[in-house]
Amino acid sequence: MKNDQYFITESKLIYKQYYNSIHEDKLYPGAQKVIDSIIYPRMHTLEYLHNNDTAAFNALKYKLCDSIFRSLRLHSTMDSLFKIIVTQNHLDTDLRYLLVISKFSVQFTKGHYVPLYIAGEKENFQYNTAQLPEGIAIAGELNTPNKQNLISALDVSAPENYTYELSFSLFVDSPNRNMVIIYRMLPVFLLSTFSIILMFIIYFYTFRNWLKQKKLSEMKTDFVNSIRHEFNTPLSTIIVANRNLENEEIIINNEEIFSLTKIISRQSQRLKTLFDKVIDIAIIDEAALNKKEYLLINVIEEIIQDYQLVIMDDNVSITLNKSEVNPKVVIDKFRFTTMLVNIIENAIKYNKSIIKKVNISLSVLEKYIEIAISDNGIGMPKKVINHIFNKFYQNKNKDFKIVSGLGLGLFYTMQGIRAHGWEIKVESEDKIGSRFIIYIPNTKNKN
Repeated sequence: MKNDQYFITESKLIYKQYYNSIHEDKLYPGAQKVIDSIIYPRMHTLEYLHNNDTAAFNALKYKLCDSIFRSLRLHSTMDSLFKIIVTQNHLDTDLRYLLVISKFSVQFTKGHYVPLYIAGEKENFQYNTAQLPEGIAIAGELNTPNKQNLISALDVSAPENYTYELSFSLFVDSPNRNMVIIYRMLPVFLLSTFSIILMFIIYFYTFRNWLKQKKLSEMKTDFVNSIRHEFNTPLSTIIVANRNLENEEIIINNEEIFSLTKIISRQSQRLKTLFDKVIDIAIIDEAALNKKEYLLINVIEEIIQDYQLVIMDDNVSITLNKSEVNPKVVIDKFRFTTMLVNIIENAIKYNKSIIKKVNISLSVLEKYIEIAISDNGIGMPKKVINHIFNKFYQNKNKDFKIVSGLGLGLFYTMQGIRAHGWEIKVESEDKIGSRFIIYIPNTKNKN
């Protein structure tokens, strides 16, 4: 569209002035005199040969056309006319033109034209080598004549005997037309490109947000299913225990009553723990840290001792490799305990070994204090590691079709790490084991 509309205003100005300059002439001012001086003296000879000797007519035809076209080039005033048109209309001085003759015929009898030259037909001209598909070039240097840069196409004739008909065309264009068109189209092109890129960006973010929402919805569904399962088990146990307490045979048996009350107590405590975990989701981000200074080895030993007392399992081994220095750290003890316990619980939960081993090693380095918790569990592939700290995330491992929990343990761990300003790194080999490394900035290095 730009190519078709390019140069419209300039074309109209050039056409108007060019037409006014030749309306009583042909091709350019003075061209008619050149043609008349050559063709009219031989008009009757042409008629005679046309009627009696075709070969001689063709030979003379070629000779006359050669002479006319060469004379038109020699006496051309088109260059000066075109400069005047460009100057008076304030046009680009880089414009180029091409003036061509597309048809030249003679009329011996009114209404009957005999063609001497027609563009596109291969003629045996001796001197006129400037034959183009558009016709014989008379003046100008434009190398790319086409319908887009055609200014005028005129056909001049007279309704009388022994006259001639002349068809000629003027082409005008810029030598760098394509670059000018591209330059003019550049704003639209850039806007279109920007719009397309913007559309893809919007689509990308919309699609990504949809995936996030879809994933969040799936996680919420999993969470609801998990929490329903987690709450249903202790509730069902309490209901059954309560019904047994209503049994008269059991009421008279103190040992049975004591056993059932212990069950109710344990399951009630489990419900409380589950409820607290759910409540913590809403407050964990805003909860302020209650930091105090502790000896790190002492805190870790307390955590291990308390946890071993709870699990009471001879098939679980938790060991601590102490550093030579017992560093002092400023921590929120409750948060720190939660972090460590959650990692230990997962190390035991996702473990198929007969003896489930958890090793905690402490290293005091120049810049960091490292706490490494390693296990001999099932390990994790990289795609799982990327999600383990997400809220409600649970690894759907085919070897562990039913794993209790709400998918919040490692989420709490990461929240605690961030709240303290620490870093955590996870190393794992599938079916070999995992290693969680906590990096605590070593701001103190005292005994």
